[in-house]
Amino acid sequence: MEVEVLSTEFIKPSTPTPNNLKIHKLSLLDQLMHPRYSALVFFYHHRDTTFTTSRISQALKSSLSQTLSRFYPFAGKIKDHLSIKCDDGGVPFSEARARSSLSWFLDRPDPRGIQDFLPGATFKLVDTGSRVAMIQMTAFACGGIAVSALVTHGVADGIGMSTFLKAWAARACESMDEVWPDFNTTPSLFPQYEAFPEEMTFASVCAPCYKRGW
Repeated sequence: MEVEVLSTEFIKPSTPTPNNLKIHKLSLLDQLMHPRYSALVFFYHHRDTTFTTSRISQALKSSLSQTLSRFYPFAGKIKDHLSIKCDDGGVPFSEARARSSLSWFLDRPDPRGIQDFLPGATFKLVDTGSRVAMIQMTAFACGGIAVSALVTHGVADGIGMSTFLKAWAARACESMDEVWPDFNTTPSLFPQYEAFPEEMTFASVCAPCYKRGW
């Protein structure tokens, strides 16, 4: 599968983040997450000829910008292992092109080929300065598209990522459904613990148990 990235644009929140929300502190649970990205890829067949690739791209970018005003940490970057700098720097949105059809790919599933539809830093460890989220839209020769999202696990687990994507989809479809995130409850229930060493994660704590066969 040959996929070529054509461009990358930073999509910023449609409204600026208030000064009192510029630093988002991670909860203890987030603090102990392995510093990697979580990834999802969605594939869509081209069923409506009125929706060109360009029109879809613009709709996704516009709705993403509106969504980021509520999900402001997603438009930020890693400040350190305890916090996110909500600088409104934006989410890198890459547009790519695949030379084959979507059906061709789906008829020949190859897990290794999935990474071609993900933004460039797929398996890179999240570090200071890393963007919290990244997006890629890949257009197939048949008109179908793939939309992928990478989000740091410390900011959003599976439920958090699902909430973000549901809110984005609602905006893109101009739905009346309102999806609001909650970035305050978990940190208040599970406050971070600065004394924990940075390398301590759930994976490192459980590793000895796996070795013993527990």
